[in-house]
Amino acid sequence: MIETKESIEGTKHLTKTNAVYFGVGLCNGSGIISEGLPLDILSMLMVAEKIAAEKYILIADTHALSNGINQSLVEEKCILYKRTLLKTIDNLQLQGWQIITATEMNQQSEYGVLFERISCKYRNSNEYVAREIADIFWFNQERNVTVKLGWSLNGSKNTDEKMFDALFTVEEKNLSFVYVTSGKTFDPGKLRAAPYFCSDSNARILLSAEEDVYEKRRIAEQKFGREAMKTYDNYLYLVARTFEKTFFALERGALENKLQQIINRCTQ
Repeated sequence: MIETKESIEGTKHLTKTNAVYFGVGLCNGSGIISEGLPLDILSMLMVAEKIAAEKYILIADTHALSNGINQSLVEEKCILYKRTLLKTIDNLQLQGWQIITATEMNQQSEYGVLFERISCKYRNSNEYVAREIADIFWFNQERNVTVKLGWSLNGSKNTDEKMFDALFTVEEKNLSFVYVTSGKTFDPGKLRAAPYFCSDSNARILLSAEEDVYEKRRIAEQKFGREAMKTYDNYLYLVARTFEKTFFALERGALENKLQQIINRCTQ
């Protein structure tokens, strides 16, 4: 689940793990809102569970608004994501987790000061970039977070979270970075994606009580072909195996059965 090389580099100065946080985006950096929360998000939740006793999830609703997405759509998706994550944490009986929305964080005066300073420094960047950097500063300063968990696209510096992390480390060296591998999809034209963003619900297994894994894979096979599904299937096998190592054993059976067990346990 972890990008080893980049995580080793990102934690070379790590001396203690007071707390960890990761962000969950509702859009893809443009005007497209997510169709649902992918099962892939469990990769971040499972890795964070191993890193520190105190864990935070930031739902980036104001970031989506800065990309021009309708406010009612953002609010609806934010509620869905928060409800799903809270239910998952509760059903898995996890301790030490807090979920914060960017709207809630934005209402605090300390964040306003940070955002103003960052916006002035990176005035040539868009609001989304400024918010991402301000978020890191806020969690580091106000919540004593020493590790930020992100995701990586195998060496890419401009299409995943490493770009924001690099901008932060220009000014500060007191935060470490761990990266999970990117999420996957059944679509051969878009094999890799953020673990928390879904642009095509037919190409992703969703963390939803309504999800039917067998039916989703049947639709995907018709649309993309069995061969194209192998990359995501391999990733999902890893998710299931890590889930068993982190939480509890699943009943024996095919991949679809194991994934359905995970979804049912997390969302019912």
